[in-house]
Amino acid sequence: MEIQDTSKVLAKVQSFDNRNVDEANILAWHEILAPYTLRDCLIAVSKYFAKSTAWIMPAHIIEHVRSIEAARRNRFHNGVYPTQNDEQSGNWVEVTRRLNRAIATGELSPAAYQRYHDQNLTLSAALGLVAIQ
Repeated sequence: MEIQDTSKVLAKVQSFDNRNVDEANILAWHEILAPYTLRDCLIAVSKYFAKSTAWIMPAHIIEHVRSIEAARRNRFHNGVYPTQNDEQSGNWVEVTRRLNRAIATGELSPAAYQRYHDQNLTLSAALGLVAIQ
């Protein structure tokens, strides 16, 4: 997530709890939320305030985002693994890490993952195809 995305998350938070948001807040929150997607963080804010009136902190958002990511991973009942094409690239560990992250963030859907395997694509090619669609 980019810093301007973090400011969008805080703007949504502010609309619920009327907190004051300044550059220091944005930088501090960005330090924590940067690894996550804007979409998931915004959903997490809504989920949090749907059940709580308490002051929200980055840890609350991360808790909800991790739940969202786990639900996405759980849609892949047989696990995930790189294609033969990716295994032969010599970057198996890096590809596996990127593959798991793409699934957790929703960047790679079950249908796109199936196509990735059916066509023996590289992960970069599969993610490029997803972006084009």
